[in-house]
Amino acid sequence: MAEKFAPDFIANGANSWTPQLTNQFYIQIAIPGVKSLSQSREVYLAVAGGGIPGSSFEEVTIDFVNMQTFMAGAIRFETFALRVRDFIDAGSRQALYDWFVLVGDPQTGKMGLPNQYKTDGNIILFAPNGSAERSWKVEGVWPQAQNWGDLDYSTVENLEMEFTLRCDRAYLAPRIVM
Repeated sequence: MAEKFAPDFIANGANSWTPQLTNQFYIQIAIPGVKSLSQSREVYLAVAGGGIPGSSFEEVTIDFVNMQTFMAGAIRFETFALRVRDFIDAGSRQALYDWFVLVGDPQTGKMGLPNQYKTDGNIILFAPNGSAERSWKVEGVWPQAQNWGDLDYSTVENLEMEFTLRCDRAYLAPRIVM
């Protein structure tokens, strides 16, 4: 029996593969300190883009005689990006600013406590039919850096805020049913 040519498997027929597309996702982060559930929803709807945290292992070296052996040490999670559209009539900017102030207040210089500003979230990837296919669980999330947007007289593009988020852990969660 002749094997099918590889392109026949991609999105073609009963035994095919459907690629995950980069625009089929949403990010849910329970932002601490938001004044209402609708504000949290406004941030969720305003997300323009983001990423999934990467990870790496520290390297442990074991010296023995004239040789070295290497093994994995502690796991480190990378920061990840979040881009959010700034809607004038929605509370997304205020909700994100309030979260930023929980980490460190630029007016007073007071720093927040981790149990006040860290939160958990999900990065959910879905299929073209809307079914949730993958969910990355991110734990201990907080805004490490933020850019409140670039202004430019020569364009009429949407203003986007950019955030660098730090997390304690990120992992592929068990498949979810929606």
